[in-house]
Amino acid sequence: IVTCSKYGTCPKCRCPASNLQDLEKASPRTRLWTEGVINEAKANAGSSPKEFHKECMMHDVTGGIYVPFWQDLPYMDIHKCIMPDVLHQLYQGIFKHLIGW
Repeated sequence: IVTCSKYGTCPKCRCPASNLQDLEKASPRTRLWTEGVINEAKANAGSSPKEFHKECMMHDVTGGIYVPFWQDLPYMDIHKCIMPDVLHQLYQGIFKHLIGW
């Protein structure tokens, strides 16, 4: 939620959830890009929250945030602040595998 990225997608790049296993680098998410998607969705959706959500989700941006908390912090790029938590991801992967097994 902090990066406004859709669940299951990378918070640092624009790689769709279905392509996370690919070795090719995707374009990075940036503050300007995320704000642009949100502003474009606001303009295209009018006053319809459902349309806003749909517009955002087409770009893998969460559709529930109209104004990110970091919008007024001029030197903040939230996407650069997120670091992967490999230990947590490994634990979750093994735990889900064992539960499913």
